[in-house]
Amino acid sequence: MHDFSERIQLLIERVGGVGALARCCGVTARTVNNWSRGRGDISRHRCVVLARALRISPLWLVSGEGGMTDGEAMHAPPAIDAPARRGSLDPARLAAALQVLQSYIVLAGGSLSIAQRAELVVDLYGMLAGPGPAEAARVMAFHKTLAGYLHGNRQASNA
Repeated sequence: MHDFSERIQLLIERVGGVGALARCCGVTARTVNNWSRGRGDISRHRCVVLARALRISPLWLVSGEGGMTDGEAMHAPPAIDAPARRGSLDPARLAAALQVLQSYIVLAGGSLSIAQRAELVVDLYGMLAGPGPAEAARVMAFHKTLAGYLHGNRQASNA
């Protein structure tokens, strides 16, 4: 599939409709319809969120290259859990994710952009779904991502 709109149409079918795909990446059904008709561009951040939520290859989503589900995408934890994809967001878990992120930022003494905060809240929300051996690796990856953002933002503000 060479056309982004065709890939979006395939994903709409795969997840069970326009509304379901819209909920996966936090946009309106109208936005997804526009993407499926080739009338709008998707942001880089939305591509990452959508690829993680659906466990598909970001490269395939953006360019059509490679397989829809490469090995890495299949083994990566989803950005959010299945109930959240169906629209039943847990407000208490979301509040906890926001509180944990804020405490990390205060502890590290840095700042994040809105896009960086959104990405990290999605990661934390998924991690707070339940404990398990895989969660330790996710926490370590989260720490590495957060440290990279804070370090990069600190360097940018000092320049």
